[in-house]
Amino acid sequence: RFMSSFSNPQLGNIADRLKDGSLLKTQAHFNGKWIESVSSNDTFDVVDPATGLNIAILPSCGINETNQAIESAYNAQNEWSKRTGKERSIIIRKWYDLMVENKDDLATLLTIEAGKPLAEALGEIAYA
Repeated sequence: RFMSSFSNPQLGNIADRLKDGSLLKTQAHFNGKWIESVSSNDTFDVVDPATGLNIAILPSCGINETNQAIESAYNAQNEWSKRTGKERSIIIRKWYDLMVENKDDLATLLTIEAGKPLAEALGEIAYA
């Protein structure tokens, strides 16, 4: 769930600060799917450490979701291990290319969430 479409009067609409607003997610991710809510309906605030302002509300995953994530990761690893090294390298390269293509947006999100200076966030994205 977004705080008013991921906006805060003091911060503005964060998605508007991105070239690709679809990179901004406030759902849990399980088994290749973005999940809008979790079984407990509990949430937690994401706070901009530089300003102390809430920037998003995210689902708070509990033991059921943790077990689901572990099982999903186990199954994904089994499927991944069946791929050849070449197939895996193609997927990893595509992921890298997408990170480089979206480095400015990813760095902006990292800066807002973690309070890192933008130059440091860009370096972290490039190093990943």
